[in-house]
Amino acid sequence: MKKQTKRAPRLAPWLLGALLAASLGVRADPPLAIVALKHQTVERMLPLLRPFVEPGGTVTGMNGQLVIRTSPENLAELKTIIQRFDRAPRQLRITVRQGGFRRSERLEAGVRGRVEAGDEGSVIIGRPGPEKGLEGQVEKRYKEWSSEAERYVRATEGQPAFIQSGQSVPTYTHGLGPWGEYRVEERYRDVTSGFYVTPWVNGDRVTLEIAPFSAEPAGTPRHSRIQQITSRVTGRLGAWIAIGGTRLKGKGSRGATTSYATGSVEDQEPVEVKVELIEP
Repeated sequence: MKKQTKRAPRLAPWLLGALLAASLGVRADPPLAIVALKHQTVERMLPLLRPFVEPGGTVTGMNGQLVIRTSPENLAELKTIIQRFDRAPRQLRITVRQGGFRRSERLEAGVRGRVEAGDEGSVIIGRPGPEKGLEGQVEKRYKEWSSEAERYVRATEGQPAFIQSGQSVPTYTHGLGPWGEYRVEERYRDVTSGFYVTPWVNGDRVTLEIAPFSAEPAGTPRHSRIQQITSRVTGRLGAWIAIGGTRLKGKGSRGATTSYATGSVEDQEPVEVKVELIEP
């Protein structure tokens, strides 16, 4: 009898191609690199790097180290970016200037006096004057007032800073006690001004997330004038940057039979910020 030999099963061509493609895909995985940060945090660096990672690459990190999987060429580009931004945070002086300008005008005109009406009577117009007859009056009042307050804080680049100043103002509450007695209760409330800010510097440009606030007594013990702005702005180091403010205008008039008055008021409160680099 003739002895038969068994042959190994032959793989189908499509299966061989799939295994070859899978093998090449495993081998084509980009290399893994770990980069230790010196100054910046992983949370700060990841948003800066991700837009520059090529398709198929990844960048993650923890505990002060970045884990990058990408091509050698792209890794070199990412390391250049890391070297540029992974530097010691700079010290900055941030100044917020909050100004106030108020102007009011008032014009009054009227007629007053006493006019005889026959032999035994007279007609009084407005307030009677010292003599008989009519007298015209025109009075103009003008008032202008301005103020400026600067608050500054030393901050570290990329870190939030906060400054606040003000005073405690007494307020009084009137009422009746449990036995019907009249009582006056004194309490204090804080009227403060300041700002929150987080700065980033890139070359001679600075980006700020800033929220200045201002409060001052408004004539009556229970009321305050309050101004608050939240903004993200970019400008040049050492220059004043306008971030907002308020501007109010109003006018009115009133009249009577023998008098007329008109007035106007203008109120401006601009807010500006300046960032200066503190040299080591």
